[in-house]
Amino acid sequence: MSGASELLSIRTLRWSNLVGRKLMLKRTMTAALLVALVITAGSASAQCVMGAYADAAGTESVTAPFENQLFDIFVILRDEAAVEGVSYKVTFPTGVFATQSWYGPNEAGFPFLTPNGIIVGFGECAIGFGGFDIQVAHYAAIATVNTIMNEYVTLEANIDENPLNVEYATCSGNIIECLNVQPLLISHVIANESKSFGAVKSLY
Repeated sequence: MSGASELLSIRTLRWSNLVGRKLMLKRTMTAALLVALVITAGSASAQCVMGAYADAAGTESVTAPFENQLFDIFVILRDEAAVEGVSYKVTFPTGVFATQSWYGPNEAGFPFLTPNGIIVGFGECAIGFGGFDIQVAHYAAIATVNTIMNEYVTLEANIDENPLNVEYATCSGNIIECLNVQPLLISHVIANESKSFGAVKSLY
């Protein structure tokens, strides 16, 4: 077996293990499905968009959190597909830390950490047809005083699975590359004293 074929086989088995057996999906991963994953790996969707947003509806691409107060970050996938898993890497800017995370459309998915990213298995078939958003992840984060202005929460390829692009697994066993990713801009952090001053000012 060539080096490339061996890497592809390892990658396919890792996807299969997470999205199939480990997530307790009703169907069993078979040899035929493994072959299908190898054959279809590398397909791309130009219409796919995956972004980081400040709201669950995926409309807010800019946020200004309060210092040391929890705020939400949602990772949302949009494509005309039925999806059961996503592979990506998320990077938070200096001074921003995720304190808790949930995965999948119902926040009951299974994360599998790799050295350079994460694979999220939904444990269900999430429908994106007709413009429905698919929630991939939900992070509760804190921005400290050290947060740099105008920095981004970025989404990138999990290079352990794909060196170039974010990708997702369809419910029919295909692996699709998502060619468009959108970051979340953290424009600045609001100091706690600003919040306190605003509360006092509102009394007059």
